Amino acid sequence: MVQELEIQNLKCDGCANTIETELLKIDGVTEVLVNEEDSKVRFESNNETLPAVIERLKQLGYPVADAENTIINKATSYVSCIRGRVS
Repeated sequence: MVQELEIQNLKCDGCANTIETELLKIDGVTEVLVNEEDSKVRFESNNETLPAVIERLKQLGYPVADAENTIINKATSYVSCIRGRVS
């Protein structure tokens, strides 16, 4: 099943690279596509993986659009972005 989430703090290719790499580590997620222009993540998975995907995005600093976006999330997204640029 293809699912799509709008996320916060998505800035560049580095962010997208980190998100793609990390979400593909979740069992049941088989494909990830990040659209930087509209801050959306599209992924193929089963319904059971949705909570794990949302939690992992939050841990990386990219909470879903309707979630609280704390200063910690914003700072974490910068670290994730740098990590994605380096790898």
